Amino acid sequence: MGTNIAALQLCVGLPAMTSVQLPPFQFQDSKVFIEIPAGVNTITLSGSNDGTESFSVDDQLTITDAYDNVLYQHDFRRSTGGIQPLPPTNVTEALKSLVGNKGYVTGSCVDLQGNSMGCSAIWLCFS
Repeated sequence: MGTNIAALQLCVGLPAMTSVQLPPFQFQDSKVFIEIPAGVNTITLSGSNDGTESFSVDDQLTITDAYDNVLYQHDFRRSTGGIQPLPPTNVTEALKSLVGNKGYVTGSCVDLQGNSMGCSAIWLCFS
């Protein structure tokens, strides 16, 4: 990955905890204003603002635009149980409608199973 032009925190890290709500339960809903800087070639989801760390959600991350259109969604559950973190992930294609535009996006973390919930910090990194 190249040097970041900018980074924007989409979700705040929350430690794992027991879920007391019936699934599906949206435990984090972060609406942020985004303006993709000129010259951005790559948009990466990462657990750190430098674009180098893995990230995870117990259980699902969804990114939507201001009109609630789903731009990106990932279920982190493994078929054998537990959560599988993702390495820094290129989401340029999924978020291409935002390039050259500005507006709001929402990062939603959802517990799908009802036993536990939590997430790492999640950053959008632009390079």
